[in-house]
Amino acid sequence: MGNICRSPTAESVFRKVINDAGIDIQLDSAGTIGFHQGNLPDLRARAAGKKRGYSFEGITARQVTAEDFKKFDLILAADNDNLNDLKMRCPIQYKDKLKLILFYAESQETEVPDPYYGGDEGFEHVLDLLEESAKRFVISLNA
Repeated sequence: MGNICRSPTAESVFRKVINDAGIDIQLDSAGTIGFHQGNLPDLRARAAGKKRGYSFEGITARQVTAEDFKKFDLILAADNDNLNDLKMRCPIQYKDKLKLILFYAESQETEVPDPYYGGDEGFEHVLDLLEESAKRFVISLNA
């Protein structure tokens, strides 16, 4: 929602996995609300990601803009609440670009849980889910 936990973590994970695969893709993260606009990602998210070799350099919170729906070929949401918010704001001609980020993962979970109010293990679980999704996303590009 605020672009300080799940979405910047997803940006960092996807960026590394995609770059390691030698694929050139423009990607960015954004929240459905602008409450944290300009803030760095959550310190706990950065710490958990750094332990796994992910960089959050250059990532600051921003809100999804109308231009994003046109600019990006795919827009991935962390959970159904955010997906529904995006669907309400998205012009009809771009609605096919919207999916849940775990669409690509082989997981029983369909939504990335928000780790903000939990402990460090929540941030680790988010990383596990996003790593799986990012790896499967790369496979889908090569299929």
